[in-house]
Amino acid sequence: MTLSLAACAKETTPAATTEASGGTEATTAAPTEAVDKPVTLVFSVNAVPGDAHYEAMMKFEEAVEAKSNGSIKVDTFHSGSLFKQDQELAAVKSGQADIVYMSASWLGEGSPWISMFSAGYMFKSYEHMTNTFNGEVGAEVFQRVVDEQGVRPLKAFYLGTRQINLVKDKEIKVPSDLNGINLRMPNSEAWLFLGQALGANPTPIAFSELYMALQTGTVDGQDNPLPTVQSAKFYEVTKSITITNHLVD
Repeated sequence: MTLSLAACAKETTPAATTEASGGTEATTAAPTEAVDKPVTLVFSVNAVPGDAHYEAMMKFEEAVEAKSNGSIKVDTFHSGSLFKQDQELAAVKSGQADIVYMSASWLGEGSPWISMFSAGYMFKSYEHMTNTFNGEVGAEVFQRVVDEQGVRPLKAFYLGTRQINLVKDKEIKVPSDLNGINLRMPNSEAWLFLGQALGANPTPIAFSELYMALQTGTVDGQDNPLPTVQSAKFYEVTKSITITNHLVD
């Protein structure tokens, strides 16, 4: 499950001044400063060009700027060039980024209960996941995240279903087949727990560093949806894929 995550805007009220005149009080709103520059939104992703996250971000930029007649600009950053995966949530909370993609595993750092949605085989299919999060259950979940962390999940976005992708040509049929395998996982407690549950030795590596880690043998494999394996060219440095469908992402 991947959520589009945005910072919560804070409403501001124009200052008012009170003047005494002939025994009466007149309240006038302070003049607001004219807005000459467009509002700029910072959209940061770790996805590479060709990946669904990247393509959706570029469509978002195009649509927002067109529909706002240029009054809203979107600055886009891809491939972890602005923030790495484990920095994105903090960047949104601090106001350094406005929109990112965020899994339940990362949100679990501030709302531990939401990590249950990143458990292996939690969702049966794309339809199961999107119907859950883009319906009544999702509305309740998203509002609770707002209340607890001050950031707002917008909608669930389907990246793909995760599979096991190894450097060596190794057959994987049961969890014990992954014993001793250093499997790259994102660096959060929930992600690392998933790696252990799969039977592997979870090894935290940033997505932007993953290709090199596979190439040099720092890790023995990784798990990502097949479109990500293609767009990030992991097939160049790996030899086997096992269809596990362990996480609808």
